[in-house]
Formats: sequence, C-alpha cells, structure tokens
Amino acid sequence: MTRAPSSETDIRLALKALTQTAHEHTERRVEALLPFSKPDAYRSFLSLLLSMHRLGKDAAALIGDERLQAREREAIGLIASDLGPESSADLGIPLPSRETGFAWGILYVCRGSALGGAVLAKRARELSDRNPGRLGVGYFNHCAQQGAAEWRIFCRDLERKRPDLASAGAGAAFAFDTFARLLETRIDLCTAGSGSAVGLTVGQ
Repeated sequence: MTRAPSSETDIRLALKALTQTAHEHTERRVEALLPFSKPDAYRSFLSLLLSMHRLGKDAAALIGDERLQAREREAIGLIASDLGPESSADLGIPLPSRETGFAWGILYVCRGSALGGAVLAKRARELSDRNPGRLGVGYFNHCAQQGAAEWRIFCRDLERKRPDLASAGAGAAFAFDTFARLLETRIDLCTAGSGSAVGLTVGQ
C-alpha cells in the first residue's frame, strides 16, 4: 500500500520520484526535437503543448476545479493565438481513467510544464527575434510572468485535496509518456538544422 503523504512537500517529491524515469525520457524527446532551433520545430512543440493542455482541461473538469479549468483554458487560448490557424488541429487525447487521483497526476504535469515554460521563454523570444513577425511567444511570456506563482498555488491545492498517490503517479506517468510519444512523431520532421535544445521543467 502506498503511504499517504504527510505534507505538500512530501506529495510533490513523491510524485517526482514516482515519475522520474518518464520525466527524463520526455526531456530527452524535447531535446531531440530542438524546439528553439527553427520555426517549424517551435510550432510543432507548441502544437503538442496545446494538445497536452487540452488534456489538462479535461482533467480539471473531471475533478470539478474551476480555477484549474480556467488556467488550462488560458494556456490553450495563448497557444492557439501563437499558432494561428494551425491551432485548429486537435489530437483528441482521451482521459483513460475517471479516477480523480489520475486527473491530479495529469495536472501535475500540465501545470509543471507551464512552470517550465518560464525557463524556456528567453529561448522562445530569441527565436522570434530571429524570425520577425513569424512566431508568437504569448504563451511563454505568460509562463515567465505567472508560471512560478501558479505552480505554488497548484501545489497548495494538491496538498489540500490529497489525492491517492498511486493513482496520481499513474496519471502523471501517463501524461509524460503521452507527451513523449507525441514528440517522437515530430522529431524526424523537425530535426534538420542547428540550434540549442532545452528540456522540460516539471515539479520544481
């Protein structure tokens, strides 16, 4: 039986430990995509983030948390604005479980990726500056301004709701694995050329 966490720090660190391998694999897939090397790779990265935040919105709806639904809708809107017409594509990732703990695990990854976006914002702006008028950076700019504060609020919510740790770990692993598989489908199309790769920061 999984021991119930005794504090906010415990559950966050426990989720991090449970998903460390999946997290590291996902970071390697992000690095292989080279999302800040050229516009096509950047837009592919944004489109996959869009699909993941749509999954996060469904998870937030499942647990009935209006604030988290609003945060995920906000992320979706910002990415859609950055992508323009390309945002209409929807991969339609279904929730594989109706357990609320599983949904909290998905949100752990989605909210953590928004925190990681703060680290990536400078890279996004640099790529945009090299390609004036071609790339939107509203999502990453928002992450830079609000990501850390939103993550702290999420962690407090996580501690207050205290979802089942095993279920939350399974949800987080699913989200990481899904994102990694989506990235894999884009790598061969986008990796020609040069540029710096940056990983995905989750669960600081």
